[in-house]
Amino acid sequence: MSDGPAISVVIPAKNRAATLPRCLDSVLGQSLPPAEVLVVDDGSTDATREVLAAYASRGVVGLPLPAGRGAQAARNHGIRMARSAWIAFQDSDDSWLPHKLALQAQALAAAGADPFTVVHGDALRCDEASGRTTPYTVPTTEGDCHALLLQRPGPLFPTLLASKAALERIGGLDPDCPSYQEWDTAIRLARHGRFVHVHEPLFTWIWHASETISKDPRRAVQGYRYVIEKHRADILARNGPRTWRRLKLDAVALALRGGLWAEAGDLMAGEAAHPSFALARVLARLHLAPRGVGRALRLLA
Repeated sequence: MSDGPAISVVIPAKNRAATLPRCLDSVLGQSLPPAEVLVVDDGSTDATREVLAAYASRGVVGLPLPAGRGAQAARNHGIRMARSAWIAFQDSDDSWLPHKLALQAQALAAAGADPFTVVHGDALRCDEASGRTTPYTVPTTEGDCHALLLQRPGPLFPTLLASKAALERIGGLDPDCPSYQEWDTAIRLARHGRFVHVHEPLFTWIWHASETISKDPRRAVQGYRYVIEKHRADILARNGPRTWRRLKLDAVALALRGGLWAEAGDLMAGEAAHPSFALARVLARLHLAPRGVGRALRLLA
């Protein structure tokens, strides 16, 4: 398949020389080829630049960024430099499936190719150590889903296809968001348009030994808290106080499971008296995180 919208692929990278070739091969091997591939190098100190130089003859463009700016700033730089009307995001340590862009282009065409349509999909999850691959199904997120995304996370960055116009409308991505960055991005995009969910795996999420945001419990708690507090007014206005309580308790459960007892307590500071928070405070004081703690707190909310 060669017909489809012109798509720029934006990939943030920092010290990913070991995983970048696999990532780039999966992007360049699409049945619907991207119009351009932009890798934003966030001050790498390994051989990332050498890898990019080796792929330059295949059309990959390396864009340097001062060190320490972070993945969101790197993505924003890629968005600014992109020449296509549509932008797909990829992570430098994951791998797209061969028909990823083709399936999204078909879904976009079926939806009328409105510039405020966002297309995303499901994934496979591969444990690099064992080689075991399992489906990773994202909760259905489609149509007018702003209220839904104010209740729980949704799309994954490596499946996100959005127009440059929509990304500019929301002012780009939030560089201060520590984690759950795709959740914040999806919430903001959903204010202006509709989502299409491709219910097929579009990429392989590879779990490996290297450092990633998803393996950092403290950063996960910080990011979850950042997102819900940033959108608190909309959460309360569209979904009410019980949804706010559930989201706050989800963050508390993340902290408890990560052994972050002080953070769990701090999350509940200032919250009104409620049985769910009373139980969570006891667990934090006793340094306990029983199995199913998140589900139990949500039921009590």
